[in-house]
This record gives sequence, structure tokens and C-alpha cells, in this order.
Amino acid sequence: MSRCPLDDKTVGVLQSWVKRGRNPSKKELYALHQSYLGTASTRDYIGNTKAAMPKSLCFWTDDGTEHLVGNDDVACFHYHTGCIFLAMQRDIFEQQLGEQTYTAVQLPWEGARFTQPYRIIEQQAGTVKSESSPFASDMVLCWFHVAGFAGK
Repeated sequence: MSRCPLDDKTVGVLQSWVKRGRNPSKKELYALHQSYLGTASTRDYIGNTKAAMPKSLCFWTDDGTEHLVGNDDVACFHYHTGCIFLAMQRDIFEQQLGEQTYTAVQLPWEGARFTQPYRIIEQQAGTVKSESSPFASDMVLCWFHVAGFAGK
């Protein structure tokens, strides 16, 4: 039996079909944009290719230096309460963020809850490319644990 990782949206659609006793066609399953059964794609591992970022993410180092990461720089961006996930090609990661410690981030939306920068409590970055990797190129997955406002 093959396994295929599924993103939250896909799982939600499948659950609604099961609840209604619906038997989807192959075309409907492919329309969910998951990879073909048995083989995982980049999208399956990191979710949607990109979230709408109306402006760049702005990261600050301890000394106040700004680092901007725009929509064209990321393969994937997700924000969940308290966490930011980015996937970037290794060369772009090295140019934009590199191996630095960041203290704050300004999220790219205009809503009231995003007007202040968030304090970065913890960060991690790891390369995800090997001979057997499904990723098209060397990718770096970045994870930032954020909380409260940084007061920038």
C-alpha cells in the first residue's frame, strides 16, 4: 500500500465526501491538486505553493537590520497562530535570510492584528534535499515560533 501525504484542504474535502457517502471520480481527485497516488510532490510536503503576500515579510536581527522576503523569494509561506513556515530554494535563503538569528517579523497583511511586528522566540532552518528527495531543487524549510508584539 502506498502512502500519499495530504494537506488540510484536501483532507477537509475528502471528509465532506465521506460524510455525504459520495464516491468522487478520478478527475475530481486530481482537481484537488495532490500528486498522483503513491508519489509525493513538493506541494504535498509543504502545502500550497504560495499564500497571497500583498507585501514582503520583514525580519529584524537583534541590531535592527531589516531583511525583506518577498512573494517571489518563497516557494511556500504559511502563518498559523504562533508559527511561521517558509520554504525557499537554498540559494535564495542564503541571499535573503542566511544563518542569522532574528528577533522580530512583520507579517505581510494590513489587518489590525498584523500592524505590529511579532517577536520571534525560536527559529530553525533545515535543508531538505537528498538523492531520493522529491523536491525539484535544494530547499530550505524555515520555522519561526512567534508571540506577542515586538514593539518595533
